[in-house]
Amino acid sequence: MICKIKYLAQLLSQQIIILIVYLTMLVIPTMILKLQGDNVNLVWQTFQFTWIPVLLVIICRVYGSHVTIKKVQKRVPIRSWNPVLQVQQQVILAESQRFNDLESQNYFKTRQLIDYLMTWSHEMKLPIAALNLMAEQESTVDSDQVVKQLSLMKNQLEMLLSYERLNDFNHDLDFSWLTIADIIDETIKEYSTFFIEKQLKPVIRVSPTRILSDQKWLLFIVKQLVYNAIKYSNPQSEIELNWSDNQLTISNHGLPIAANDLPRIFEPGFTGDNGHQQQSATGMGLYLVQQICQQLDITITISSDPQVTRAALTFPKAALKV
Repeated sequence: MICKIKYLAQLLSQQIIILIVYLTMLVIPTMILKLQGDNVNLVWQTFQFTWIPVLLVIICRVYGSHVTIKKVQKRVPIRSWNPVLQVQQQVILAESQRFNDLESQNYFKTRQLIDYLMTWSHEMKLPIAALNLMAEQESTVDSDQVVKQLSLMKNQLEMLLSYERLNDFNHDLDFSWLTIADIIDETIKEYSTFFIEKQLKPVIRVSPTRILSDQKWLLFIVKQLVYNAIKYSNPQSEIELNWSDNQLTISNHGLPIAANDLPRIFEPGFTGDNGHQQQSATGMGLYLVQQICQQLDITITISSDPQVTRAALTFPKAALKV
C-alpha cells in the first residue's frame, strides 16, 4: 500500500507545475482586484467553473504516464537456449536498462523541479507580500510600485513556464526574421519601471541587421540578461547594449561576479555571492538562458571584472541578414 502511495505521489509531482500556474493565475487577479477595492467574486466564480477541467487534465496526464510505465514494465526477459529468443532477450534487457536510466533521469529532474519550486514559491511570496502591505497601509497605492511588483511576478512566472517548456522545446519553435532593435525595445519598455527607479540609462547601439530565430525564446534570453544587468547595476549608471558583426553585448557597471563563481553561473540553482547578497535569486535564470541558447545555436559568454560585467550572445552568421 505504501509503495502504491509513493508511486502515485511521484506521478502527481510531475504535474505540480500545472497546478501552481493555475493557482498563480487566480492569485494575481485577486491581488489586483483587492488593491483596486473591487469585488473578488469574479475570481471565485472563475475557480468554480475551471477547477474541474484542470483536475481532469491532471488526471489524464497521470493516467497517461501510468500506462506508459506499465507497458515498459511488461517487457520481462525470457530465459531460453533458443538463439532467436536469446537475441530477443538481449533486446529486452537493453530496453529495460534504457528504461531504468530514463527513470533515474526523471527522478533527478523531479527532485530538481521540487527544489526549484520551493525557491520559486519564496520569490513569488515577496511581491505578493509587498502588494498586501501596500493595500493594508495605504489608502491609495502608487501605480509604479504595483507595476514593479507585477513585473517581478511576471518574470518569475515566465521562468517557471520556460523551465517546463524545455522538455518539449522543439515543438514550441516558430522561426522568423527579427530585428534585434525590436527585441531590445520591447525589453526596455517592459523593465522601464526598474530603469527609472534606479535611475539607469540604457545606451543602445544596434544595426538594422535581421536575425532568423524564435521571437519568444530570443526575447526571453535578452530579458533575463537585461534584468540581471539591472539588478546588479549601481544606481545612476549605464547599461550598454551593443551590436557588432554577429554579436550582441549587454554590459553593466556594478556588483561584479566573483572569479570563483564564473565557472558555475550556468549551473541550475547556483546563486553565488551576488545572489546571497541580493537575497532575491533562484539561480535558474542563466541556466535557462544557456539551455535555450544551445537549442537556438547561440553562443553565450559572460565575463566580469571590478569595472564591468558583460554578457555576449554570438549568433551564427548564416542566420543573419543585413
